[in-house]
Parts: sequence; C-alpha cells; structure tokens
Amino acid sequence: MCSCTVRCLKYFVVFFNFVFFLVGLLLIGVGSWAEHKYGDLAEITTVNYVSASRLVIAIGIFIVIIALCGFLGAVMLNKCLLVFFFVILWLLLILEVTGAVLGYVYAEKVKEEIMADMHDVVFNKYGQTDHEGKTKAVDLLQEQEKCCGVANYTNWFRSKYSNKIPTKVPDSCCKVKTVNCGNPLKQESDVYPKGCFEKLADIVYDNLFIIGCVCIAMIIVQLLGMICSIILIRKIKQVKMIS
Repeated sequence: MCSCTVRCLKYFVVFFNFVFFLVGLLLIGVGSWAEHKYGDLAEITTVNYVSASRLVIAIGIFIVIIALCGFLGAVMLNKCLLVFFFVILWLLLILEVTGAVLGYVYAEKVKEEIMADMHDVVFNKYGQTDHEGKTKAVDLLQEQEKCCGVANYTNWFRSKYSNKIPTKVPDSCCKVKTVNCGNPLKQESDVYPKGCFEKLADIVYDNLFIIGCVCIAMIIVQLLGMICSIILIRKIKQVKMIS
C-alpha cells in the first residue's frame, strides 16, 4: 500500500514539475517579448518596475532550473534533490511575499519618482550627446503612447533641447512624423496633446499588476508543489525503513 502511494505521488510530482517547467518557458517567452517592446523605457526612470520583463525572464529561468531538480528528484526518488526542491520553493515563497508587501507599502512613492525622473530627462538630458539612451527612450515612449512632454508639449519649450525656443519639440511628438516636423512647430494640432507622465505611470502600474498576478499564481503552485514534495519525502523515508 505504501509503495503504491509513493508511486502515485511520484507521478504527480513528475507531472507537477513538467507543468512547472512549461510555465517557466512561457514566462521566459512573455518576458522576452515585453523586453523587446518596453525594455528601452527603463532608461527614462529609476523605477525598476517600468519594465517588468527582466524580472519575469529571471523568474522563468529560475523556475526551469528548479523544475528540473524537482523532476529528477521525483523520477529517481532522490531525497536530497526533493529536499533541495522544497527548500528553494520555500525561500522563493518568502521572497515573493516580502516583495508583495514592499510593493504595496511603496506604491504611492512610485508616481513621485516617475515625475521627478521624467522632469530631469525632458528638461535636462534629452538630446544631449552623453544621454543618447534616454533620448531614444523618450522618443520611443512618445511615438508608442502618442504623447508629448511631461504634462504636455509646452514642457519642451523650457528644455535644454529646445534652448528655450517656443516652437521646438522633438519630431517624435508629431502625429505625422517627418524630418524637422517639430522644428519649427507650425500649429498645436500637429503634435500629440497629452503628456507622457500619465502614460508612463500607467505602464509601470500595469507591469506591477502583471508581477502581482504572476506572484499569486506562483504562490498557489508552489504551495501545492511543497506539500506534494514533503509528503513524497516522508513516504520515501517510510519505504526505506520498511525495506
């Protein structure tokens, strides 16, 4: 009877880790896609969640490695590998809960940091030779999100880029982008009316929501994996004692 229970648990843990492995690969794929689309925006702000893609990729790689350990431990009925699998899941669970609590506590400060960083980039760093990465990131944000400046396009008139010329904005602000379409700016309707601060903040909070959903799903899956692995470890020990 005990041997049959061990066999059933073994197959279940093997199946669990196979699914866990596929989840890891899925996260790597989704994270890579998100990094390609939003990765450059990390140049604009010091807020790490502007591109959750790197964190999702890291979690995916970690899951793949842990799933392989759990899979081998279950197939070989190796107690050491299963204990290692359990401990890593436990540590990961603690990190996820800690991260969720810190994210909730500091959520209100995120917008303040985004605002300060955007002001610095738009007014002081855009278009400067030693800040090409930030220039590229702002252009990408304005083109993708159809926005201009921090609050609106007039922010550019007080920037180093325009040299306080009240008719100069980046070409990425133009609804129809052509060379020098923003210099000189002929009429207000030629550029996007909304600022980029709210757009970037939305991207950050959307990514925070994605991270939160991933963490909740991971916690549920991890708890199930931890319960099954610890039961299997105990059953392996019982079988060895009997034999």
